[in-house]
Amino acid sequence: MSSPRVRKLKFEHHHNGLGVDTSRPRLSWSFETSPSTASSWVQTRYEVEITLSTGDTEVFTIEGEESVLVPWPSRQLSSRESASVRVRVYGKSLEEDSPSLEPSPWSTAATVETALIETSDFKANFITSAERIGPYGPLRPIRFFKEFTLPPDITIIPRARLYITALGVFEATINGQRVSDEVLAPGWTSYNHRLIYGIHDVTSLLLPGKNNIISVEVAEGWYAGRLGFKGGKRFRYGDELGLFAQLEAQDAAGKVSWDLISDDTWACITSPIVASELYDGEVYDMNHIPPKPLKTRVLPRPSARLLAPDIPPVRVTETISCKRVFTSQSGKTILDFGQNLVGKLFVSGLPTEKDKCITFRHAEVMENGELGTRPLRDAKCRDNIIGSGEALSNWSPKFTFHGFRYVEVEGWPGEGPSPDDVQAVVLHTDMERRGFFECSNPYVNQLHKNIVWSMCGNFLSLPTDCPQRDERLGWTGDLQVFCPTATYLYDTLGILSNWLQDVSAEQLEEGKGGIPPLVCPNAISSNWPHMAQAIWDDVTVLAPDALFQYSSDKDLLERQFESMYAWLEL
Repeated sequence: MSSPRVRKLKFEHHHNGLGVDTSRPRLSWSFETSPSTASSWVQTRYEVEITLSTGDTEVFTIEGEESVLVPWPSRQLSSRESASVRVRVYGKSLEEDSPSLEPSPWSTAATVETALIETSDFKANFITSAERIGPYGPLRPIRFFKEFTLPPDITIIPRARLYITALGVFEATINGQRVSDEVLAPGWTSYNHRLIYGIHDVTSLLLPGKNNIISVEVAEGWYAGRLGFKGGKRFRYGDELGLFAQLEAQDAAGKVSWDLISDDTWACITSPIVASELYDGEVYDMNHIPPKPLKTRVLPRPSARLLAPDIPPVRVTETISCKRVFTSQSGKTILDFGQNLVGKLFVSGLPTEKDKCITFRHAEVMENGELGTRPLRDAKCRDNIIGSGEALSNWSPKFTFHGFRYVEVEGWPGEGPSPDDVQAVVLHTDMERRGFFECSNPYVNQLHKNIVWSMCGNFLSLPTDCPQRDERLGWTGDLQVFCPTATYLYDTLGILSNWLQDVSAEQLEEGKGGIPPLVCPNAISSNWPHMAQAIWDDVTVLAPDALFQYSSDKDLLERQFESMYAWLEL
C-alpha cells in the first residue's frame, strides 16, 4: 500500500502563483488517491522543497497533518521574486498493524512570484487626457498609447511584466495582442480605500530590436459610471478616467533591467466606442476616424491603496447559442437564448448600412408578447452599432454586461439575423467549482442547478443582488444569508475575502460609528438611513465565520476582527 499523490499545490487563494501580495505566501495542497492507496491514511509530516531565484534549493521537514494554508517555511521573498516549490508527504494508516508507508512522490513543481510589495516599487503615474474628451457624462472611453523600442542591449527578455490598473475599467494590448483574457478589469472595489492592479506576463508580446506599442482603452465602469437605482448617481469616485501602467523587463531573479511607466509622454485618442455604461450599454460607431492624438497629463495619486489581486478575474466562461429567432406581437425581431444568463452578445457577422443604427435591447422576460423591459427600471440595457456600409464581424461590446434571455433587434439589414449570426458569452468571476449535489429527484436537481447558475450570474467582481436592472449592488444581507451555500459550491475565498475588506474599510470610516453599509461598495443614496440593522450588518461576523469553516484561514479572521468587534459592540 502507498501514500496518495500530492496535487493542486497553490499559494494563498490564487489559482496560479503570479502576483501574490505577500512575502511569505502560505501553501495548500490536496491529495489524489489510487487503488494502491492505504485505507484510513492520514498525513503525519510533509516536506517542502523550495528553489529560490538564486538557484539555491532548501528542503524543510514539518511534522503535522496540516495541508491547508500552511506557513511559508523559508526566508521572506522580495518584490517580484519567484520561487519553485514542490511538496511530498508522509503518512500512516490508522488500521492496526499497518506497515510503515513510503512517502508520496514529489508533487509537480509550482511557481510563486510576488507582487510589488513595497510602496517604492510603484514608479508609474496615473494619467488622463490633457483635454476633456466628449460629454461630461457619460464619459467617452479613452485609448491611451505609447510607442517604444527596447534598449539595444536587450536582445533576449527572460521575463516581462505589466503592472496595470485604471480609474475605470480597461482592456490592454501590446503590439495588437491582448495582455490577458480578463473582462471589466480591475473590477469593483471601494475605490476610496482599495484599488486592485493586475499583473500580467507579457514576455512573449515584446519585440526586441523593433518598434513596439502598448495601448490601453479605459471606460467608465463602476468608477465614474452611473450607479444605484431610481436614476442612480454618476461620478461617485471621480469624474476623470485614468490609467496606471508599469511595464518592466526583468531578469530571471526579478531585477528590473528596463521599464516604461505611464506619464505625460503618453498620448491618447478616442476609439469607435462612443459611450459604454454598465446599466445603459455600449455605442459603437463604425465610421470613427482616429483623430489627431491628444496629450496626457498626470493626475494626483488616489488615496486608495494599490493591491495585487487575491480575487479571480471576470472572464468569459462559456458561450451559449441562439436557440431561435421569432417575431413579437408588434412585429419586432427577438433573439431567444433559451435561458437567463449574464454576459453580452457576440455577433459573428453583420451587414451594415451607412449611418444606420442597429440596436440590441436586452431583457430577461417577455411580457404581453413583447420584450419585458419593465423590471429594468431606468437601465436601458441597449447596445448600438452605427453602420458604415461595410460588414462587421466578430463584434462584442467591451465594457458592459447585461442580464438577459431575450434580445430585441432593430435595424438589422435585409432579412434580419439568423440564430447562427449571434451568440451570447457568459461572464462571471472565474471561481473554481468545489461542491456538488445530486439526488434521485429531478426537480431538486434542477433547483440545485438553478442556484448554481444564479450564483455565477451574481458573482461578477463582487456578490450582487441582481445582474440586469439599475442596481447590481453588493447588498450585505443577501450575501450574509447565501455565504455558506456559495462557499460550499465554489472556492469563494478570493472574491469574498476581497469584498469583506471593503465592508470593513467602509464600516470603520471616521464618522460612521462602526455601522456597516447596507451595500458595499456603498452606492446608494445618502437619504437611506444609516442605522444598525440585523441580518444586513451581521455579515461582518457571519460571513467571515462561514469562510473560516470552509477554509481554516485564520488570517482572514485576524484581518476582519476589528470589523467584527465594532459591530458586536454597538
